[in-house]
Amino acid sequence: MNKVYFLQHLNHHKNGYFNAEYIGIYSEIGYEDVKNIGVYTSIETLQNNINRCKKLPGFKQLADCFFSTEYQIDQSFWNEGFELDTDIPLWAKNETLQSNETSKEFAHRLCSQKYGENNYPTSLQDEFHKIKRYGDYLCKKSIV
Repeated sequence: MNKVYFLQHLNHHKNGYFNAEYIGIYSEIGYEDVKNIGVYTSIETLQNNINRCKKLPGFKQLADCFFSTEYQIDQSFWNEGFELDTDIPLWAKNETLQSNETSKEFAHRLCSQKYGENNYPTSLQDEFHKIKRYGDYLCKKSIV
């Protein structure tokens, strides 16, 4: 076993409608309804637990809100600390948005350069989302 699958349920609905944009920015808009379901060693066990939860109260009303992330065992993140005022990893501190680059593209570019193309976790509290929020901050700062 060299990887595990982390399962969460994220209530990213607003006004009764699903909005995928809320994934990753839930804390910024006041949606902190995140439930950590479990950590599993196989996709099959992960899927079985999603199916089980979809029959339970609350989860069945929000059945499209499950989110999973694959993690490599014994792989560390945040190895270099972070900058307190922006809450981004130190290795990304001096990076800037490229022209016409979205904050999501910014985070993808930096994480892919460091960890390999799409070889980085995208759970809500990892480097990817911290960098994405920093990109949002840079966008707002350049407008002002």
